[in-house]
Order: sequence, then C-alpha cells, then structure tokens
Amino acid sequence: MKISESVPYPYMVTLLVTMCMATLYFFAQQRFTENSINTLSANQLQQLENTLQRFEASSKHQNSKTLFLAWSAPSGIKHTHTTYEYLISTKSTKVLATTNNVDMSKRLAEISPSASRFEGLKESELAIFSDKTVLHGAIKVCSTDASAQSLCYLYYVKYNLPQRLTALQFDFLLLFIGCGILLIVLITSYIKLKVRPLNKALFNFPSSQKFDNKTGDEFSKIVQNLSSIEAQSKADKLQLETELSQKEILSSQLHSQYSRISAIINTVVDGIITIDKNGIVETFNPAAQTIFGYQSSEVIGKNVKMLMPSPYQEEHDHYVANYLKTNKAKIIGSGREVLGQRANGELFPMELSVSEMSVDGQRMFTGIVKDISDIAQQKSLLSDQVARIKAIIETVIDGIITINDKGLVDSLNPAAERIFGYKEHEVIGNNIKMLMPAPYQQEHDQYLVNYITGGEKKVIGSGRDVLGKRKDGSIFSMSLAVSEMDVNGERMFTGIVRDISGIAQQKALLDDQVSRIKAIIETVIDGIITIDDKGLVDSFNPAAEKIFGYQEHEVIGKNIKMLMPAPYQQEHDQYLANYMTSGIKKIIGSGREVLGRKKDGSVFSMSLAVSEMFVGDKKMFTGIVRDITEQKKYEAALNQYRQDLEEQVIQRTSDLEAATKQAQSASHAKSKFLSRMSHELRTPLNAIIGFTQLLEEENLTLSQTDSLKEISTAGKDLALMVNEILQIASIQTGNLSLSLEEVSLNESLQESIEQLLSAANNKNISVSFDNDIQFYVKADYAKLKQVITSLIDNAIRYSNDHSSISIKLVRNSNDVSTHIIDTGIGISARRLKHIFEPFERGGDQYTGEEGVGIGLTIAKEFTEAMGGFMRIQSTEGEGTTATFDLPLIREETLCETNVNSVLYIEDNATNRKLMKRLVNRFDNIVYHEAVNGYSGIEAAKSLKPSLILLDINLPDISGYEVFQALKNHEDTKNIAIVGISANAMSTDQDKAKDLGFTSYITKPIELDELKATFETLLH
Repeated sequence: MKISESVPYPYMVTLLVTMCMATLYFFAQQRFTENSINTLSANQLQQLENTLQRFEASSKHQNSKTLFLAWSAPSGIKHTHTTYEYLISTKSTKVLATTNNVDMSKRLAEISPSASRFEGLKESELAIFSDKTVLHGAIKVCSTDASAQSLCYLYYVKYNLPQRLTALQFDFLLLFIGCGILLIVLITSYIKLKVRPLNKALFNFPSSQKFDNKTGDEFSKIVQNLSSIEAQSKADKLQLETELSQKEILSSQLHSQYSRISAIINTVVDGIITIDKNGIVETFNPAAQTIFGYQSSEVIGKNVKMLMPSPYQEEHDHYVANYLKTNKAKIIGSGREVLGQRANGELFPMELSVSEMSVDGQRMFTGIVKDISDIAQQKSLLSDQVARIKAIIETVIDGIITINDKGLVDSLNPAAERIFGYKEHEVIGNNIKMLMPAPYQQEHDQYLVNYITGGEKKVIGSGRDVLGKRKDGSIFSMSLAVSEMDVNGERMFTGIVRDISGIAQQKALLDDQVSRIKAIIETVIDGIITIDDKGLVDSFNPAAEKIFGYQEHEVIGKNIKMLMPAPYQQEHDQYLANYMTSGIKKIIGSGREVLGRKKDGSVFSMSLAVSEMFVGDKKMFTGIVRDITEQKKYEAALNQYRQDLEEQVIQRTSDLEAATKQAQSASHAKSKFLSRMSHELRTPLNAIIGFTQLLEEENLTLSQTDSLKEISTAGKDLALMVNEILQIASIQTGNLSLSLEEVSLNESLQESIEQLLSAANNKNISVSFDNDIQFYVKADYAKLKQVITSLIDNAIRYSNDHSSISIKLVRNSNDVSTHIIDTGIGISARRLKHIFEPFERGGDQYTGEEGVGIGLTIAKEFTEAMGGFMRIQSTEGEGTTATFDLPLIREETLCETNVNSVLYIEDNATNRKLMKRLVNRFDNIVYHEAVNGYSGIEAAKSLKPSLILLDINLPDISGYEVFQALKNHEDTKNIAIVGISANAMSTDQDKAKDLGFTSYITKPIELDELKATFETLLH
C-alpha cells in the first residue's frame, strides 16, 4: 500500500523537468528558425516587387485591346474566399469571381473595358501577401490608346518560400517526440492517479463468498462507488477533448487575425512605420513607401530622422532620449501636423500620430502617417475664400444680419451697423425685434413660431419694403429680403437690408416733378398732343385746345388727321403705317412748318415737332404745335429789314476797308519814321558815346570825370531806348527774327543776376535763386537774356531799399515757369490791366524812374514768339510777381539726394488711395500717380521716377503696352517696373517675366511684400 501511494511523485518530477527543457529548447529553436525564414522571405518579397514593376513598365508600351485576368496557384493550396477576392479586386470593385485554377498563358476572362466597374481605375495598384509556403503578388496596369478606350491588365506572380533545413526538421521531430513522450507520461500519471482509487476499491472488493454475505446497504454502497468512478472518468475525458478543440480553434483564429492584420497593414492608405527606442526603423509598409518615395529596404535599419527636414532631424534623437528618461511626451500618444521629407528632398505637410507599445519587453513606437498636401492646399483655398467672403460682407453697402430660429441675432455686418446705428456687440445675442418699430416688434416672435411650426411665410424667401428702427429711435424705410439656411444642422435666417429712405424721398420728388410737368404742360403756350401707334389722340393740352378750337373730349380717342387739311389728311394713315413697318421718317424726330386745320375749318401755318417715346412697352408719339401765323408776318417784315441791313453792311464794309488801308499806310509810315529816326539818332549817338570813351582815357579833373560819366550813362540809355524802339517797330511790322535752340535757363538767369547785381547792391536788395535743378528750354538765347534782364531790372528798380527778390523755377508737364518775385511798391489793379501796352509805365508814381514804357511789351512779345506765355500778378503796396513759361526740353538734377520716387499707374481711385497710404509709411519715398496708360507714360518721361508700379488692366491701353512704350523710350528704359494685377495665374506671371518686368505683385497687396520690393529695388 505504501509503494502504490508513492508512485505519483517520481512521475510528477519527471513531468516538470521534461516540460521546462522542452519549452526552453522550443523557444530558442523557434527564434532561430523565424529569423532565417524572415531573412529569406524579405529577399523573395523584394524580387517579387521588382518583377511586378517590370510588368508595369512593359505594359505601358502595349496597345491593349482587351482585359486579361490570370490566376495560378500551387496544387493542394486552397485559398479562402477573402484572400482570393482581395487578389483579383481593385479597390472596392470585384473584377472577377471564380475559384478555378488556371494557367497564366491561358485567357481566363475577357471583359469590356467600357464597363462601369472600371470607371476611374487609371492608376496601377500593387498587392502582395503570403499563403503558407507561397508568396503571391498581383498588379493591375491600365494603358490608354489614343484611338480606343482605356484598357487594363492584371498580372500575377508567385514565389515559393524556401523550406527549412533538414536539421531544423529533425529538431522539430525531436521536439515532437519529446512532446509525445511528455504527453504519454502525463496521461500515464493521470491514469495512475485516477485508477489508484479504483485499485484500492478492487483490492478491497470482497470475494464472492464475502459478497454473498453482504447486506443490501453494503451492496448499494459498492455500486455507488463504481458509478462515481465511471462518471469521473467520462467527465475528465470530455474536458480533455474540449480543451484540445479550443486550442485548435484559438490557433486558427490567431492565424486568421495575423493574415488580416498583415493584409490591412500592406493595403491601408496611411503609412505605418515602427521604430525601436533608438529611432531605428523596423517596419515600413507600402503606403509609407508611396508617401516618402523610399523602398522599404532603403529605410529599414536606418534612423527614422532621415524622413524629417531640419530642424526636426537634428532634434529627434534628443527628444526620444528625453522621453525614455522622463516620459514627458510632445507628440507620443497624440497627433499633430508636421513636415515630412521625401526621397527627392521635397517637403510636404503630413499628419502624424505616434503610439508606444512593448514587444518582448522592448519599448517600440508606431507612427501613423497621412499625406495631407491636398488637404493643406484645400485648407489654404478655403481660407482664401472665407477671407474673400468676409471682405465682401464687410464692404457691401447692404446690411446683412443672421438670426437663429429663436430670433436672436448671430451676426451683424458693418453696413448694418451704419444703417441702424448700433455696434455689433450691442445687438449680438439680442432679439432681432429691437430693430423693428411697432407693430412689427410685438408681432415678430409669433410670426417666427408660426413659420417654424407650420411653414406659414410672409417675408421669408421673398423681399418687401418695411420699416426699420434705428438706435436713436428714428423710423426709416428699408428693403428687406429674408432667406433660410442650414448651418451644421441649425436652422438660421439671413436678412439683406437696404436703407431706401433716400429712394422714398426720391419718389416724393418724382411725384412733385410729375405735378410740375403736368402744370407746365397745362400752362405752356405750345400745344402738346400725344397719339398712339394707330394715330389716335391720347392727350390734348389746353394750349392745343386754344390753337385748334376743339375741347379735349372732342379729340381724345379720334384720329389725329382731323386736325390736318387736305392732302395731309388723306396721306397721314399711310405714312404712319409705312413708318411702323419700315422705320422711314419724314417728320418724326425733327421739326418743320406745316398747315393745320381748326374746328371752324380755317387753315393756318404752324410749327410742328414730332418725337417718339415708349410708355412701358407701348410706342407713342408727341407733337409740339405752335401757331406761327403772326410769326410769318414778322418774318416777312424781318426779311425786308435784313435786306436793307445787308445793303448797309456792304457800304460800311467798303468804308472799313478803305479805313484799314489808310491805317496800314499810317502804320507803315510810322514804322518807317521810327526806323529813320532811330537811324538818324544812332549817328550822333555813335559820336557822343565814342568820344566819351576816348575822353575817359584822358587825365580829367574830378568834376570833369563826373560830368563825363553822366554823359556816358545818358548816351547808353538813349542808345538802349533807340534799340527798343527799333525792336517794337520790327515786332509790329512782323519782321522779328528768332534763332531757337536749346538754352540753359539757369545759366541765363545767373548771368542776368550777376549783370544787375551791382544795381541791387546799391539799394541793399537781396536776390535769391533756387538753382537745384538745371532746366533746358527752347529759346533764342539773346532774346531770352533780354526778357530776363528786363524783368529783374524792373523788380530792382521798383523795389524799396533793404527788400528782397526771389527767383523760382517750377516744372510743369511740358514747360517750365520762371517766377520773379519782389516785395516792392506793386501796381494798382487799374494800371495792371494795361501793363503790357506800349509806352505804359504804370502810373504817375513811377515818373521818377527812367524809361519809355516798352520794356515789358517787348519782353511779352519775345516770350510769345518763343512759344511761351507771360503774366504779371501784383498787389499795390505788397509787391509784384512776373512769370513767364517756356517749352521744356530736358532737366538735370544738380544735387543728388537720398530721396526715391515711386510712380503708381492705376485707374481705380480706391487702389491709388491705398497705395498712397502704403507708400507714405516708408521714409524717403516720394509718391506720384497717374490715372491711365497714356498719362502714366508722360508722367514717367517727365518725372523719371526711381520705380514704377504698373497696373496691368488699364482702361485706355493695357499695362503690357505701357511697359513696351516705357522700355522703348530713352529716358525711361532703365527704370525698374513692377507689374500689379489681380490675375494670379502662373501664366500671367510667366508672361510678365518673359516681357521683362522687374517683378510681379498680385492683389491684394501685402505691406511686407511691398516693403521687400522697395528694399530690393530702391537705394
């Protein structure tokens, strides 16, 4: 009995030792085998991918006519329905459903490429998966024939995975045997443990003799023990079978789940990347290959930072190490948008989610990557659209208000603020009825409830004129249009409001005008008659009643020809019909004299003007009639008077011609006299001045020298006076000769100032001249010098002592103005009217000065002869400004500064105003503008700015034509030109670049972009 009880212990020890050794050996051998198989499988997978890519490349050169689907599998391998469908499906469309194995060389199915199931399948799709010892791959390639439809091929390739080595098989056999022995030992031990009570029962079972001596209760107890043993055995057997079945089911489920997960990872559109704690890539699925442009073999085993741009690339290792040390995460456990870097170096936005996992006790990280380049672009476009819509809402002249289904205001644009006088924050969240007067205010909530519950409309979906209430309590007329919309499932209403109080006022004014016109028509002395297109009278004013003798009711509705004598009466209807069909006019649209017929039958002359008009869509004609019977009498008398007057004019003209000839003869005689007198005066003057000059060289006393100086000065003044008299004579006779050339206006002014400086110094008069810019004008040098000298001399002569004279040059578009400004005694308004008349000296107060009063006359004539203009402005007691203009040839800046100038050529006033404000933000930049292309060209030629901002869309000529004109002109060809336009297409920018624009800016203009342009192009 002791021996039998001790039997289970050795068995139990043997069982435990065997299980431990088998388990250790199994895990070690399994790891070695899996590493070997994985290495070989990866190589086979790469070969399979290369083969499929060769298929794809070759198929692109084929002229496909039909679609061939091929499937081949090793015998004995049965594919599940899911695996098979996946292989021969594209996206969610099943291409073919069959389970027959066929040879690749045979055509399995021919499907029309125009079938709807192939719509949109224009790209290649690659699928790779493994099934037991076979690696499968399928690729669908579509090609396009110019003369046919798009056709596709589906290619299939398989590779047998390498079998394990014999030694490995033997190891598995040993493992199997060991497991079998372990199982036998386990079962034997188990049976022994279970049978021991049975042996004990049998050992103690009584003999037949003793059995016969057993009582009924003892017998029942034995039977009960036997039944219990049998039931326990059956239960143990059933439990063992159940456990084995569950293990098989679990193994099958694990294998199915592994296949599904592998298929999902290989076909999911998001990239899946796993790395270890050092950042080394361990897996890189096909979607990640597509996103980053790397093959898995190029990434696996390398640091994941190769997929990151700077500065993430440099920071990544430190971040991972810091996380492993502190567990402080930035992106792990969450998602965010980051930048990725493709194999070609291109940067792209992507969405990254990182999670942590533990594999065999090692910390691993999984990254899910989604390329959001398209989303980012759509987001940018959406933001731009939102900005545009916001700009429209904020700048539109109509008020826009949105409310919810409870009548509470959700938004209020600036125009609505302006219309109602409220600020947005004062209205948002409040009931819209605050903007309504009574009784609308009390009725609105109930109306909204009725519409929402029963659909009863009054204004929603249409427009009408209503009354609004401003913040100050004033009531005004407004136009309201309400529409309904759904915003994320929430019922909203939009109201478009326009203040029409001005329109109401206009309507009142229109009614007043109608009343005025009616009053005019009823009181005017001319008859006004309107008829329709059939010649029937529609209106007949009181003046027409007086002219024709009919009352209005006698004519309305009757044919207008009743007011005409023969033969017009018979011809009128036909004439009107001809005009209505052919449009040929005789009197319509003009006026003429015709004959009219009064109620009493008398015929009279009248003036008739007929015009055509439309009243609604009805054609009408208006006739203005005037009785000209009396006028004809006056005209006859007037004709007679005209004839008499013509005879008188002829006689008077003859007299004037004779007087003109006499005046011309007198003028010629005067000019001849002046010329002769001047010649006769020059002869003695020549002697006087000549001998004076000789006497100046003699040794004279002080008194003699002083007398000689007076004689010399008087002689020179007399000679100048003689020259002026000769010049005025030449001007009056038309014999003035000019030699026009390019003359420096600055130098001529400077020479005249220096010539007269001593005279100015004698009176302590200061002379200032702004000489920064050199102007060259078209003039006769000598005569220009005489004009300038005459004007400066007058300024000095008629200025008070210790006063000042300033000379300024002002550039105009095509000429330059010279202003000579003094602070002298000035000229009275009465004398100023005659200042340019010969021998006019300004008044008695000037009699102390020498001269005959023809200097300004000559100066004005010389200026006009050179193509200029002269004017004098003066205030008595304050001073005089003499101005003359001359044609400008060119200009030069004498003193360079650091100030730049910008010319903006733009037709839109708002854009010009904006640009002016933008440019004024910058220091040392002078802003100029032009409103169209032609004025911009002229402004650029005259201003010669540092930079030209040119709008492309101009009203007269295009910006490109302006650009060509500026580049073809010598003065503007080197100026930097920046194109500005709302056209933001790449073709527009390329065109501007090809033409030679320095830069191209698209609207709306950003201040930073404008600043960068100025910093680049301006010094």
